[in-house]
Amino acid sequence: MKKIDLGQTITTLANVGVIAGIIFLAFELRQNNQLLEAQARADRRDIAREAGLRQIGNAELRRVTVKALNGQALSDDERYLLDLENQAVLTDWMYIHQEVQFGLLEESAIPAFSWQSGFYERRPKLPEYWSANKDARFPPDFVQWMDENIVNER
Repeated sequence: MKKIDLGQTITTLANVGVIAGIIFLAFELRQNNQLLEAQARADRRDIAREAGLRQIGNAELRRVTVKALNGQALSDDERYLLDLENQAVLTDWMYIHQEVQFGLLEESAIPAFSWQSGFYERRPKLPEYWSANKDARFPPDFVQWMDENIVNER
């Protein structure tokens, strides 16, 4: 019969413990990644909802938006209000783009067709705001992506 070596037994048990710990850590990381992805999707949904609520809850913004969409001249105050809304929209888009870059959302999470439509049709003065502010207010990777996929797609 072979005599059991206490040191070897402890080493073997320690190795099994390390392997079990690594497996547990992998399981926890997977759950954490799923939670981060779910949070990113929820944030994206909240961004879309909040964008709509900005229009619904602000009669002045709706009035100015309709006025601009109809090609009517805007006062400095009205133009400033549209600039603030356009900055908010582009900041929302930038956030979603960054979540895709970080791997928290799939590329398909960016509704490019909707953004193109919004950029040129539903969001008055957005192209002008973008041209005037893109380099000063937004990161270069977002500016490049917007110019390639939204602005120059038309």
